[in-house]
Amino acid sequence: MAVRITVVVAQAAERHGRMSDYEEQLLTRVMLENSMDAVFVGPLEQMTTDGTDALCLSKIPASSIVFGWLPPEAASEHFVRLNLPWARQNTPDSPRSTIQYRQIRTEQPIDDLMSNLLQVLKNASIKTMQISVPIATRISKPAELAPKPVVADNATARGNVSRGVEPIRPFARTDRPAETQRDALDQLVDDLEAMDL
Repeated sequence: MAVRITVVVAQAAERHGRMSDYEEQLLTRVMLENSMDAVFVGPLEQMTTDGTDALCLSKIPASSIVFGWLPPEAASEHFVRLNLPWARQNTPDSPRSTIQYRQIRTEQPIDDLMSNLLQVLKNASIKTMQISVPIATRISKPAELAPKPVVADNATARGNVSRGVEPIRPFARTDRPAETQRDALDQLVDDLEAMDL
């Protein structure tokens, strides 16, 4: 299922031509995006707890961004006053907000706001999953895992070696030149390092 974000624009309390144009342009741009839902509500200062705008704000999903003209502190006070279920989680002390609030100003380019919204959408689209690494079981006697030394007894000396254990053979003398032996030893060291013992 495609990820969607809800973008809420809270109207300015004072009707000003530039602010109204800004709100209209922002809402239009949001509506033209496939993965964004636009919501337009009245001014935060004028909302009542039993009004439809407050009801609308109480039902927005967690992946929402609210734009308004008020500074964040003042907007947060209104969210608490309206008794919105997510308002207490949006306090500055909160480690993680579920709903984001952003102040808008007419001098801020709408292109910048849209870039930020698209980045939020991209981040929300990245699927993450928690993985757990199995914890090794605790061993009470580590010595049990250590290989047992092979002890030569009379049976081994007679050649009665148990299956799976080969007797140690002495190094064979070679007539290879020292440089060839050095190359062979270097190759052996490289092979042992590759085994990551």
